[in-house]
Amino acid sequence: MPYFPSSMVGRQFIRRRYAFSIIAALLSLLAAAQFDARVQIGADPLPKHVSDGVFWRMIVDFSEPEGLFRSDNFVSNETTYQEVIPELKKRSSADGVYLGVGPDQNFTYITALRPRMAFIIDVRRQNMIQHLLYKAIIEGSADRADFLSRLFSRPRPAGLEESSTPRVLFDAYRDVA
Repeated sequence: MPYFPSSMVGRQFIRRRYAFSIIAALLSLLAAAQFDARVQIGADPLPKHVSDGVFWRMIVDFSEPEGLFRSDNFVSNETTYQEVIPELKKRSSADGVYLGVGPDQNFTYITALRPRMAFIIDVRRQNMIQHLLYKAIIEGSADRADFLSRLFSRPRPAGLEESSTPRVLFDAYRDVA
């Protein structure tokens, strides 16, 4: 039985749930079209860019009020989620939309698939806040070394390049105060 905090009961909750259902259905249709060669989508329906204002309105309009969630699992504990990437790459298009649910494995899928647009949907508001933090760090970083510098609040060590491997990156940051 679902848990509905008292602040979420009533018409506002029903309207938001209904709006979210419609949006999720439309996004699902867009995603399904990418996997079915028989479905043709006309004249480039995806925008080239979503402005900060439009993005913020999506966050405000699509989100439910904060409530109690009995579990806070922001990091996946699955060890095999990367095994599907080769098949996903065969079935997807860089012109498509990625729809993901939940924890951080979505970043791995998004990086591998490179869709034009990506949405990560989760019932936990704190997970959204974590994803927004990562979004800000990613957008403000020129490369992986900059990303790690911002993520760990450490100055970027000299000698790191865009092509530096993860081992080289983490070894370089290990000794930085």
